[in-house]
Amino acid sequence: MRLAAIDVGSNAARLLICEVHTDTSGCVQLQRINQLRVPVRLGLDVFTTGAVSIEKAVMLADTLDVFKRLIQLHEVERFRACATSALRDAANGEEITQMVSEKAGVEIEIISGQEEAELMMHSLPENMLRKTIPTLFIDVGGGSTELALFFKGKKVYAQSFNIGTLRMLADSVKTTEWKKLKKEVVAQIAPYKSIAAVGSGGNIGKAFSMSKLKEGKALPATFLETLYNDLKPLSVPERINQYQLKEDRADVLVPALSIYNQILELAKVDKIFVPKISVSEGIIRQLMMQKES
Repeated sequence: MRLAAIDVGSNAARLLICEVHTDTSGCVQLQRINQLRVPVRLGLDVFTTGAVSIEKAVMLADTLDVFKRLIQLHEVERFRACATSALRDAANGEEITQMVSEKAGVEIEIISGQEEAELMMHSLPENMLRKTIPTLFIDVGGGSTELALFFKGKKVYAQSFNIGTLRMLADSVKTTEWKKLKKEVVAQIAPYKSIAAVGSGGNIGKAFSMSKLKEGKALPATFLETLYNDLKPLSVPERINQYQLKEDRADVLVPALSIYNQILELAKVDKIFVPKISVSEGIIRQLMMQKES
């Protein structure tokens, strides 16, 4: 079965097309057929002016039109398009969503921070959810940070915070939101002697690739701290030249590292696992489960 997912985030719009099947052990396997990322950056508008501009709306509509054509070309059976923090918070979010949906012929659902976290959970490897020690899941996006705590296969906590990379660049993260996050992290880890951490998102993925570690190895918190200290004093062009970063990664990587460093310090965690997971993959796994039921 061929399924697809569209994730309209604060920093980029992403398309993932997969061939999906269930193996002999009953596990769902995804084979990536096509994937595309376009840095539309809706959050730059929303977190500075409070609304999505017409220019960004047209860019998003054109992007989704291309995504739809690829979905048709690959003869996808079912797909779902979800929008997260930027359109969720935009004063004209519903209006823009309707306009873009009509222009591109793709129905977009604006989902809550809670559902965004749930979709990420769907894409987590089963062995990570069943760890015998508590595992803190951290997803840092352009507009929000999602936290979830799992223990022995069960979710014991989940919360979304309006703290993201583009919000930080726009200087629009409220002090009260930082205080709320710090209070929540301390309170949630208090009952446990130690916890593990899992990170997701393009920025932590980029940091992992820069570490040169083998897939499956844990990324030391000290590496993230050092990388942050090395990148922060540099201008965006200097980061691009010295670290071969793309322009739309070079600016957001520093605030992302700051968020991860603060959470890991609060959680007293000295390393973080970085599996290849995403909202897009979560959407596809959810579609598969709905098909089976």
